[in-house]
Amino acid sequence: MSGIVKFLLFLAIAVVIAVGCLWFLGGKKQEYSTVVSINASPDQVYPYLIEPDRLKKWKSELLDIQPLSEGPVELGSKSVSTLQVNGKTRVCNDEVIRFQENRVFTVRSRGPNTILSSIFKLENESGKTGLSYQIKLTTRGFDRLFVPFQDSDRTQKGMVRDALALKKIVESEILAMPFNVRENSPDEPGGGQPATGEASQQDEREDRSQPDNP
Repeated sequence: MSGIVKFLLFLAIAVVIAVGCLWFLGGKKQEYSTVVSINASPDQVYPYLIEPDRLKKWKSELLDIQPLSEGPVELGSKSVSTLQVNGKTRVCNDEVIRFQENRVFTVRSRGPNTILSSIFKLENESGKTGLSYQIKLTTRGFDRLFVPFQDSDRTQKGMVRDALALKKIVESEILAMPFNVRENSPDEPGGGQPATGEASQQDEREDRSQPDNP
């Protein structure tokens, strides 16, 4: 066997091993989380997690969302969302897989090559809301090869920005309400703590739900 043949054989083996490693790493579940304290009660924050017009105010990548189920949002409700991600438009099919009004909300979004679960947990903290926001993302198909090269810090920072945007919008809109409408909210919106990159601990609660994992 000539030297050039040996080199080509070695190169082919190296490429196969590299692709196999990228495929394995790209299929691993990615998880991101943040927490934020919002100067409003959970029942005032919750609509901003489930109502399309309010969701578009703070989710930077969300262009549009169209409900497919009639009536109020509940377990099993479905919708179609349009996102702008890294300059590309993506359409996802959404389904609510966990639902406890004013306490827990999880929606699973299925795109062409991704499955993403957005998990929200709310806790009443002396009239304020401690909101835990978590994302679990699994990539499928050919896109798995590119996952190891993606900037995970960018995704994490984007989550924090969105959480802070939610806090700002909720508190400013609560402040703008007539006093008799917001009388159950804290006196001075804006007094919550900024978002962080750590998920808060939540009490275990029984609920009608499916697993959060994509």
